[in-house]
Amino acid sequence: SILLNYSPSQTPRWINLGCWHPPSSNTSYADACTSMVNLVKAQLSKINHDYVIDVGCGNGDSLRCWDKPSVGVNITPREVELAKINGDCILGDAEDKDCIRGIIEARGRDNRAAVAAVDCAYHFSSRSNFFKNCKDFGFDVVVTDVVLKDGHGWLRRKLIEMACKIAGIPRRNVLTKREYREVLENMGYRVDIQSVPGVFSGFSNFAKRQADVCEANGLRFEGLGAQIDDLKSKGIFLAGCEGAFEYLVITAKI
Repeated sequence: SILLNYSPSQTPRWINLGCWHPPSSNTSYADACTSMVNLVKAQLSKINHDYVIDVGCGNGDSLRCWDKPSVGVNITPREVELAKINGDCILGDAEDKDCIRGIIEARGRDNRAAVAAVDCAYHFSSRSNFFKNCKDFGFDVVVTDVVLKDGHGWLRRKLIEMACKIAGIPRRNVLTKREYREVLENMGYRVDIQSVPGVFSGFSNFAKRQADVCEANGLRFEGLGAQIDDLKSKGIFLAGCEGAFEYLVITAKI
């Protein structure tokens, strides 16, 4: 997250694709990431809950954004330590029932939780198991996530393969919008799905701008040349994802 958040005057350590208005705008990365969290927060405002379990909370910047008390869950020790600067966060796996059960016990069973997953659910080893566990605990869930657009062809298949490899997405998590809805409805959820346009192209434009800023400020000569080149490559790749993937905010209610 160092290059993504690099600015002489900026200290947050956000890690998400951001919500860009419009994709060609010069919106700051922190503002775009906050806008992504606000999409989830808007849906949570319609759900009865006493606190938020913010799974995959990264470095914890989102923990400062929720309207209700929150606890973050992250599987990466270094990120958990940074997240604790912003709020309550524990080291754990969002797919581990014992981890979530511990949060419930600590917060009290009379307090109702809602689960938020901002730009992370597609990384889970099994997103379906995550939703099933939330259903078993009686949690309503709001996620921002990526789905596959309908279509066929060699180029589309290649993009899927590259996305899974570059972004670390298990192939089982690559679903169409219809398939995603069916999975959740078959679990017993009531599902609302809203499209979030311009996420891929917006981040792509930002990545190109940010790489130029890092170059201009001499970061390549501080040992970060490979990371700058990687940022440029991801920006190019995400520009191509717009045609094969769609970004959504998904609300799953019990």
